[in-house]
Amino acid sequence: MSDSISIVIPTLDGDPWTLDSVPAGVETAVVQEGNRSEARNEGARRTSGDVLVFCDDDVSFDESFLWKQVEATETGTILGLEDFDFGLLLTRFMIVHRVDFEELGGFDERLNHMEDTEFCLNALSRGKTLNELPRCAVHHEEHESPGQGRWATLRNSAYLAARYPQYGPWLLRELLL
Repeated sequence: MSDSISIVIPTLDGDPWTLDSVPAGVETAVVQEGNRSEARNEGARRTSGDVLVFCDDDVSFDESFLWKQVEATETGTILGLEDFDFGLLLTRFMIVHRVDFEELGGFDERLNHMEDTEFCLNALSRGKTLNELPRCAVHHEEHESPGQGRWATLRNSAYLAARYPQYGPWLLRELLL
């Protein structure tokens, strides 16, 4: 593999579980400051890899799985776990080439929930391809996640519908279904 990778893990925990899955020698940024979007953007700034792998702090995966997914992800394509509501991708495990990440401007720092939805809509509107993996492709330690209730979803969906009017009706329809 010719591209270098960097793993970015936003967390409120000083010792995220995900670190156990990171292969030795892989540049990793664990960021505890800011909301999820700010932490992901800061982690990207702190690292130098050509390929960015964003992981939540409570996932695990095999090293061979990681390398296989990185090698399968080309410039112009974003790979991630299938999301819950919109058929887009989750940042729970997401791979993007740095050049694409920078072109997209990173994650919208106004969002601490649905930042992955915004990132995907931005990518689609700029002609990027989204490739999904089943959520079960990585192990996720299930728990309650603060700030992700129904009200936050409705508020952020309205924000995204206004920001990406071409996807507005689709977003609202998917929410209601």
